[in-house]
Amino acid sequence: MEPVLGIIVTGVVLILFAAYLLGCFPSGYLAVYLATGRDIRTIASGSTGSRNVGRVLGKRGFALTLALDAAKGALAVWLARRCGGPAWLPAAALLASVAGHVWPLPLRFRGGKGLATYAGGMLAHRSNIRCAFGATAGSVPACRHPNGP
Repeated sequence: MEPVLGIIVTGVVLILFAAYLLGCFPSGYLAVYLATGRDIRTIASGSTGSRNVGRVLGKRGFALTLALDAAKGALAVWLARRCGGPAWLPAAALLASVAGHVWPLPLRFRGGKGLATYAGGMLAHRSNIRCAFGATAGSVPACRHPNGP
């Protein structure tokens, strides 16, 4: 292996490892633990994701966890793009961050489902998905019935 190729491979491995560690940040677990002193994995569905956090902490806990989980995926994609490397690296970094969310080392490999992390990373990774998300999110309030929710 040539020295330059070895440096590139080492850089790719480090980026993927960093993306996995980003995904391992247990935002839902910490939110519930800091607010109630309880382990979210023993409550309701047992997941550390935003939906389960919302069951315990309400809308604010849901929104906070959703935003932090989505940010993990987006940050992993941004990191991979910022550091350069092969064209497939941002997608691989996103998968690594989702793997970190689903199987987090600090929580003995029992995490969330990875949907918010994946969605945040895809919003950062693909411009056409950002456009579709923006159009959909903008149309939802307009589709509500005027006399009810």
